[in-house]
Amino acid sequence: GTATRAVGADSRRGRRVTVGAMVKTRDASAATLWVRADGSDSKTLALQNNMERTIVGTTEWTEQTAVVDVPPSAERISYGLLLMGRGSVSAREITVNAGPRTGAAMPGLPMP
Repeated sequence: GTATRAVGADSRRGRRVTVGAMVKTRDASAATLWVRADGSDSKTLALQNNMERTIVGTTEWTEQTAVVDVPPSAERISYGLLLMGRGSVSAREITVNAGPRTGAAMPGLPMP
């Protein structure tokens, strides 16, 4: 199962977005925190699903992050929890932070 939320990408386009959360699992086969940037046609433009570091078993509250570079054509940023198999996963203290602009600056132009 998955739990998903979405925010507009307007002020986050061209930036590296980090989603953070405190995550707790109980008897989880595999769980993960993920983030993706979607285009206007709901096409996935960028994704980090943390499948290489899933959470397994029973854990106490642990900080987890997922990071994605948001393309200029993104319309929204979706993020959430994924539980594969059995068990349960919970999250609290969820944050969505946009960092500095990504990519090279054009010569002579400052990056905001």
